[in-house]
Amino acid sequence: MTKKIDLKHDPIREYIVKAISLTKEYQNRIFQIGIGILVILFVVYILNVQAEQKQLNATTSFGIALNSYIEAGSDSLAKSLTLSKFQEVIDDFENTEAGVYSKVYLAKEYFDNTDYDEATSLCNDIISSTDDDVLKSLIINMLGNIASNMGDIDEAIEYFLKASRTVKVEALSDNFKVNAVRAYISNKQFDNAINIAEAMLERENLKYTIKNEIEMLLTEAEFHSFN
Repeated sequence: MTKKIDLKHDPIREYIVKAISLTKEYQNRIFQIGIGILVILFVVYILNVQAEQKQLNATTSFGIALNSYIEAGSDSLAKSLTLSKFQEVIDDFENTEAGVYSKVYLAKEYFDNTDYDEATSLCNDIISSTDDDVLKSLIINMLGNIASNMGDIDEAIEYFLKASRTVKVEALSDNFKVNAVRAYISNKQFDNAINIAEAMLERENLKYTIKNEIEMLLTEAEFHSFN
């Protein structure tokens, strides 16, 4: 005769078994999450290394182009070859600082050679791709010079004033204001020229060279205003 063993229901035992099972699942989940985080960190690390290497390559290429540019001096043939090196930096590393500054040198050359369409195009690219207020103000000022050279004095004035507002470095801002005063005088808007000049001369920290220049422009504007 077979003896039937009746196992009693043990709630404590079942709770312990269930708790152990849940703990293992939780540990596995944590382990998987940890592995996922490590993978993400590794990918970020690889991307940072690649970005640093790209930046290094860009800086090196720009340095070579800049050195060639300096050495070229007034040699037009050598300079044209140098400009092609700047273009290579732009093509290969456009979104880096080296790419942006390569555009600056190309824009300057286009400006010096009166190729204002190309210079303007590059200037607009530079303005949209940099957060550097100093660089941005210098490029806006260049757009003012382009407009002035093309006979659009009203637009030139807007650029000069915008450049002066863009930068926080007073020495640069004052130079751009001087350009605006000159443009106002050229455009026979003498009252506007006088207003800016007088406001600048009220400042005690105005640099000596700027003060002398603005005093001469003020005298010129006042002379034409009363004659």
